[in-house]
Amino acid sequence: SDRGLFWMPIDRAFSIHGFGTVVTGTVLSGRLHAGESIDLLPRGKTVKVRGLQSHSRNVDEVSTGDRAAINLQGVEKDAVQRGDVLAAAGHYAASQRFDVRLQLLESAPRPLKNRARVRVHFGTTEVMARALLAGRTELSPGDSAFAQLLLEKPAVARRLDPLVIRQYSPTLTIGGGVILDANAPRHKMSDPALVERLTELQREDPEEVLEARLRNEESTPLTVEQMATLLGLAPAVVSQVLRELAGKNKIVTLSSANRETYFHRATFDRLAEQLCRHLEAFHRSNPTKVGIGKAELPRLLKQNVAPELLSHLLDELKRQKRIAEVNGAIKLQTHELTLTAEQTRLKDALEQLFWERAFAPPSLSDLAAQFQAKPDEIEDVLALLVTMGQLIRVDGGLYFHSKRVAEAREKTVAFLKKNQTMTVSQFKELLGGTTRKYAMPLLNYFDGLGITERDGDVRILGTE
Repeated sequence: SDRGLFWMPIDRAFSIHGFGTVVTGTVLSGRLHAGESIDLLPRGKTVKVRGLQSHSRNVDEVSTGDRAAINLQGVEKDAVQRGDVLAAAGHYAASQRFDVRLQLLESAPRPLKNRARVRVHFGTTEVMARALLAGRTELSPGDSAFAQLLLEKPAVARRLDPLVIRQYSPTLTIGGGVILDANAPRHKMSDPALVERLTELQREDPEEVLEARLRNEESTPLTVEQMATLLGLAPAVVSQVLRELAGKNKIVTLSSANRETYFHRATFDRLAEQLCRHLEAFHRSNPTKVGIGKAELPRLLKQNVAPELLSHLLDELKRQKRIAEVNGAIKLQTHELTLTAEQTRLKDALEQLFWERAFAPPSLSDLAAQFQAKPDEIEDVLALLVTMGQLIRVDGGLYFHSKRVAEAREKTVAFLKKNQTMTVSQFKELLGGTTRKYAMPLLNYFDGLGITERDGDVRILGTE
């Protein structure tokens, strides 16, 4: 049936003097016009159509059901072979893993063992593969089961394309099946949930199968184009189905600067609950920390969540007032710091000391000696003061009181507005005669914020 995207398995390729490479096959879906560009797969090469014939007549267009001879530009005959496919440009990709439903013939001479080597035929392609059975060690004659075919070389197919399997030796047809995912990920074949997920992919209704495909994505949202490729559907069909799913609140739409991606609502909600549980555990283990930095959240979730998904997840939880962000740290809305009397005393003493030391702040070792505390205890309280916005950490492991940094910033901007340029020596004098050890990290911090900009050996006013 016509799926809206051009698809023609090649059964023959030859060369005609004066015209170049010609391929023949039966168009199984879509339309193609002379002059269009099209993908030659699994070669991964885009070629141009010079001319078309159907039943020995020149034509401007071929469509579903037509026998076609297609004159290709930009490819040599030897680069094309039976089993290759001409497909709508940009919509399909080669793979070496197919998720399938297999049916073994009752006449098969023996059970099909897990990981058995078989010959697989689909379209005009023949390829060797290992049959990895889902949740079983063998498939008996007359039975059916889900499997993943691990192909010995890349090939290209579409979801719901039929296939035939033959014994490796002697060559004998032993069964058939249907392709459920022609770009399948690696699976744990013993996972009980795998059968349920593959069962959903058998469905032919576009809405049901698209929803099932989105539900299987644990951490990566998909674009319309990616879903069209994975499911072998026209982008217009995918877009319409997505609108219907959005109307039923079954998907989450993620908008970025130049594209939209989609994620299943149930998986999104599950990630939200998982994040809140991990934050609760983090607070129990780290009572002196306000929260956890955004960069550490994927580690907390124990999976590599796509940045746009994580950002949307945080925005949604903030809107629901379940989490809050404090100076870049993420925490549960209800979390309050629980400091001991000694920790509170140390926090207040450190803040006062950094205020007093102004632009010559103490080192970690100086603090540990002065307060007779372990360096990691001092570091925990310093990190807390940074999160609370009372200290600012710069290069070299130095900390400055945030009000002193604001003071330095005000003096620097005023100086540059008046004098246009500033040397490091002038900056040191501006801060009361501090040393280069403290001046340079603070200047670099201002450069990073865009307050200042380096111009040779001097600083000029930045764009911020």
